[in-house]
Amino acid sequence: MQQIVQWFDLGGEIQLADTAGAGEALKALHSIQGLMEKLTKLNVGPKDTAELQVSAAEFVLEGLHAHKRIGRNEERVFSAGEKQPRHPEKPFEREEPPYRPRRSFN
Repeated sequence: MQQIVQWFDLGGEIQLADTAGAGEALKALHSIQGLMEKLTKLNVGPKDTAELQVSAAEFVLEGLHAHKRIGRNEERVFSAGEKQPRHPEKPFEREEPPYRPRRSFN
């Protein structure tokens, strides 16, 4: 999946319109590196119908969007997701116990 995400991170964008035909959408989906190879895990191959291939590819893209790996807007344009700034981890600080005077045992 990293190859697909990288394609979007490098500026790739694809719009899957409801009015587009399966052949047209499939041609556009073939431009995404590594996407069509991932469809074999869904038991969808190049010999299956164009409609089935487009549906499976869209399923993969929706999954990547759900896991916030890629972005999608209202017009169904898939693009690179927004990068979340990494929060710098605080250095480990040892907690000091509260000061207690020592008790004498005698």
